[in-house]
Amino acid sequence: TPVIIKVLYVLGLVVIGLSYVGLVVAGFSQGLVVGFAAVLIGGVVALFYVMLFRVSLEFFAAVVRVAEDVRALRNRQ
Repeated sequence: TPVIIKVLYVLGLVVIGLSYVGLVVAGFSQGLVVGFAAVLIGGVVALFYVMLFRVSLEFFAAVVRVAEDVRALRNRQ
C-alpha cells in the first residue's frame, strides 16, 4: 500500500504540474496581464490541489492501516 500511494502521489504531482503549465501558457497566449494572473492565481490553486491530494492519500492510507489492524485483532481472538 505505501508503494501504491507513493506512485499515485507522484502521478498526481505530474498531472497538477502539467495542468499548471498549461494554464500559464494559455494565460500568456491571451495577454501579458492574464498570463501573470495565471502565474499567481494558478500557483495558489495548484498548491491547494497538491495539499488536498496529499491529505486525501494520507486519509486513504490511514483507512487501510486501520482495516489491517482490525483484521489482525479479529484473527487473534
